[in-house]
Amino acid sequence: MKSERITLATDRREQPINFTEMLWSSQSTRWSGFRLEKHRIGPRGRLHDFSMPDILLGVCVSGSAQMHYERRGDTQHAVVRTGNFTLLNVGEQQRSIEWAGTRETLYIRVETAQLERYLPERADAGHVEVNPQYGIADPQVVRLAACMYDEAVSGLCRVAVVGSGRLPPEALRARRRAGGHRRRQCLHDRRVLAHRRLHPLASRS
Repeated sequence: MKSERITLATDRREQPINFTEMLWSSQSTRWSGFRLEKHRIGPRGRLHDFSMPDILLGVCVSGSAQMHYERRGDTQHAVVRTGNFTLLNVGEQQRSIEWAGTRETLYIRVETAQLERYLPERADAGHVEVNPQYGIADPQVVRLAACMYDEAVSGLCRVAVVGSGRLPPEALRARRRAGGHRRRQCLHDRRVLAHRRLHPLASRS
């Protein structure tokens, strides 16, 4: 059965808006964290009068684009390059987005329930939201995205092989230790991301 894509945006009829070419998805791996997808976007496009079904973090991993974000006459311009990210909140109140240039973006879908697991102190306060951010450079966010992507990709092949044989036990133990360190670092980075960059705002539903 064909994997269901992340719905990046929906129109007024709540139908998906397709404006990218999907290159990779974590759904085909054993990764159990946030849903990840890599997409190619460009060379030109525009999103207007759209909604977000989930919180979405998009990290540019290659290429660049001139971006224009507009809402009620307030326009923001940015050049999105490798290492920049855009964070969109769930809901209908979205800025129009226009771009020129081709880039590849790693999208990270953050469902509210997942975010609340990392912020239990906020979950009791009500619905968790985030402040949208556009064309931001933050090495920690990029490192977190790369860490999650690497873990998801490595999940495609759990057994390391040298030639026609398996790695010796010492090498496998070393890999497990390294993997455990990466998982701990990823968990730490996810918590830091939630507290430092997602800027959750607790409000009563």
